[in-house]
Amino acid sequence: MRQYDLVIDPSSRAWLDDHLPNLSGKTAMVTGSTQGIGYAIAYLIARAGGRVIFAVRNVTMAERIIAYFNQNFGDNNHGVAHLDLGVLQTTKDAADSLIKGVNHVDYIFANAGVVGLPTDCTETGHNRTFFINHIGHFSFLGHLMPLIARSKGIKIVLQSSLRHWSAQKDLTFEKYFQKQEVIPNTVYADSKLANILFAMKWSSLCKEQDLDVEMFSAHPGYVLTSINQGTHDASMRSILGSISACEFGSACLKLMHRFGFSQPGIIAGSLPSLRAVLDEGAGFYSGPSGFLEVYGLPKDAAMSRRCYDTKLQDQLWEQSEAFCRVNYFS
Repeated sequence: MRQYDLVIDPSSRAWLDDHLPNLSGKTAMVTGSTQGIGYAIAYLIARAGGRVIFAVRNVTMAERIIAYFNQNFGDNNHGVAHLDLGVLQTTKDAADSLIKGVNHVDYIFANAGVVGLPTDCTETGHNRTFFINHIGHFSFLGHLMPLIARSKGIKIVLQSSLRHWSAQKDLTFEKYFQKQEVIPNTVYADSKLANILFAMKWSSLCKEQDLDVEMFSAHPGYVLTSINQGTHDASMRSILGSISACEFGSACLKLMHRFGFSQPGIIAGSLPSLRAVLDEGAGFYSGPSGFLEVYGLPKDAAMSRRCYDTKLQDQLWEQSEAFCRVNYFS
């Protein structure tokens, strides 16, 4: 099972030694936890003695990872729920099974995400990237509210991205709740802005309802994962190929990786999310501390002004509730 081993870089190891306590008796639920940053979060929590609940599409892989965790970190009754964020019914089914089978959760990491072509769509004809990154999580977490409400002191992190800064100007979200029509190339950035807007609105509503729930968002910086696998080859030949094809965004990312302006691995990329729930001094939004927040140890991060737009928060919330047919506070 060596394929599940992770190398922890020296800076991340030092941060973890100072900030990651023994998590025995703690339970964390992680979406998208069989690969990438989600797996790194699950790995570090299990390594620290915590229980992990995998909310994932690939149940077989999750079961293999659980076997690895049991063998290497001890059997902490890890669990798995089948969750396909691209299908609304499975978000409800997964939530229902977790409400019945889990008494309390300390942390939820809404981490899963995809970067697809603007033309990629779900089985129902909606844009796949926005659906999985925002709508699926909104539906799942809304149906999960009975468990969340009884988990006093729970902390929830919605994974965003630096890309939220490049969301479409004069953005409204109506088009993403309709069947695929003309979808802008900013769909991933729009979905990452939606993650922050969702978290901010949900946080304010929980305070109004006097629920003991803390909401956060985070971004990992620039990390090589399956989401951006087209930029992993940072050879000069690959960079020049991107330039000649006028793929300047891809060329820029490859150059950043080539010259060290990226996180050393998925462990480093997971630290902002972990900081959000572990550091009592953490603000609402965490990200790397290095140049342009693309790499480095975690700290409070900057958000675009549109994240504070309460009208946009309200619009997204109302459209999401209506589309998903879920009421968070009924």
